[in-house]
Amino acid sequence: MASPKGAPSSQPFPLAQLLIVGLCRCSQPFAIASLLPYLPSYLENLSIPTTSIATYQGAFLATLGICESTFAIPWTRLADRIGRKPVIVATLITQLLGNLALGFCTQTWQAFACMIVIGISNGNVAVMRAIVAEMVTAKEHQARAFSFTPMASAAGTLLGSLSGGWLSGVRLGSGWPVFVLPTLVSAIVFLPAVGSAIFMLEETGRVKLGYEKVSLSASKDIDDEEDSDSIELDDAQKKDPDLEDQRRPSTHEDRQPPTNRTTFFQIVRNPFIWLNALVALHSVGSDNMLPLVLQYPSSRPTTTSPLTSLFTTTYGYGTTPRFTGLLFSAACVSAMVVSSTIYPRLAKTKSHSKILLGTLLAYPLIYFTFPFTLLPTSQLLSLSTLTLLFLLKGGVFICALQASMICLTNSVEKENVALAHGVNFTLGGLGRGLGSALVGGLFEIGLRWGAIVVPFWGLAAISGGIALGSLVVKGLR
Repeated sequence: MASPKGAPSSQPFPLAQLLIVGLCRCSQPFAIASLLPYLPSYLENLSIPTTSIATYQGAFLATLGICESTFAIPWTRLADRIGRKPVIVATLITQLLGNLALGFCTQTWQAFACMIVIGISNGNVAVMRAIVAEMVTAKEHQARAFSFTPMASAAGTLLGSLSGGWLSGVRLGSGWPVFVLPTLVSAIVFLPAVGSAIFMLEETGRVKLGYEKVSLSASKDIDDEEDSDSIELDDAQKKDPDLEDQRRPSTHEDRQPPTNRTTFFQIVRNPFIWLNALVALHSVGSDNMLPLVLQYPSSRPTTTSPLTSLFTTTYGYGTTPRFTGLLFSAACVSAMVVSSTIYPRLAKTKSHSKILLGTLLAYPLIYFTFPFTLLPTSQLLSLSTLTLLFLLKGGVFICALQASMICLTNSVEKENVALAHGVNFTLGGLGRGLGSALVGGLFEIGLRWGAIVVPFWGLAAISGGIALGSLVVKGLR
């Protein structure tokens, strides 16, 4: 039975299972983060012209994001039929093979085919989020539980960035492909995740609990005792009429399973799903663009003032893949600290919706400031200011991600949580894919116009429009 309102929940915190889910989640961003530091060099090794690398990189990462989003809901539906665990195991094994094959590609179409396979398998993130939501229903545990997957993702990105940055220039031998070592390490990292998923992960789906033909999108309500364990809204959200409408308790007359179409469109109308997708569009897109800017030659002219050069020339920081890996690793450490310590403390004093609104308002200022880190003549000072700003952006993204996931979980019916996270991941994947392609295009436009501010201020304009639009979203005001 659920605890009375206001009383502490008796539900134990499933630490061991959350750690297993975290290990499975960690392996996926490890592989992608390992690729990012040397991706420009990888594409150049595939005989892609230097002037087209930005466009190809955007298309490369867009393929990943679109495939993730396309298969997020199919994976959740399959998880309803056969269970969460088999889906996790199968997709992890497929990712292992896809990452291993990526290092042996010699032609562009082969690399794109590998990214399609990896992207399809990455759609299982929605299933992992559903597992967390099904494991933890006590409101007082939510902030801590939902920090596990972002922390695991940050840890994977941290280690992957270091691995890719430092191994990108190391060859196994003269007869081996140039970038086989970092992809081989990425494949090996999946082995403990696969093993723990097979032998230690517990099934949380209703299929294993004795319910037959239960669908994420059209399921019967279970008994009254389980209904009493529904996730409660926090005090700030209880006062919000829109969230109350979205999470309205069912009456006896309402206890009829909704149709697939009705449930799906109810979830798609949820504003937190769209905000998450829009944040992913510009935030992940900017992360994918950063290796291009970091490794672009530092050739600022001395005949113009530093400020004028931002609008008249195109130049970067002139660093190496190793520095890119270190920068992404530092951002991941910062994100882990924010996820595990700062966000739970914020959630005690502010509602999750207010935290989300604050992050949306912060993004335009961060993007607007980015080009000015190129102004110092000292490369050390320039890279130091860039690092601080990038760490800040990473912390803002983690807060936005956790807040949107919790707000989404609290605003849908309990039996639709997994489908909601599937739709959320689908639209988020589309946002990541479109954002990567969009930012790659903006960078190439900046090259043609001779203005390095174009991609940064383009992102500022996009995120500014999203922030202004969020002010009229019911549930955030």
